[in-house]
Amino acid sequence: MVICNQQIIIILLIIISLTVFICTLHEISLNNQRKLLITIVDYRWNPLVNIPVQFETIDEYYEEYYTNKQGQILFYANENLNDTELIHILVGGINEKISLLDKEVTVRLSTINRDTGESYDDDIFS
Repeated sequence: MVICNQQIIIILLIIISLTVFICTLHEISLNNQRKLLITIVDYRWNPLVNIPVQFETIDEYYEEYYTNKQGQILFYANENLNDTELIHILVGGINEKISLLDKEVTVRLSTINRDTGESYDDDIFS
């Protein structure tokens, strides 16, 4: 059985096409993941850089991230979470609840805690 150059070219084209197809499917699946962009700012609307932010979901999934230079964190939600469930984030002792229906959220840490009515110290934002 002799394989000619034309058959080799056809086999290579099929392999390349399948590889491109599989890579495209993989990228599509990555883009379909539920992502949540969270921006943390202080009460003066300045981004908070390198601040630890803890995430806790209803299934007790816990993870800690640090904000980047723009005060942002990209959180990938687990597939087993419903859109109606809330994510609890804890920043500098302040607890906020965020819905998974949102794609982008800005958390402004104001000078007064909405739950307790207490003023925040300015030194936690420096």
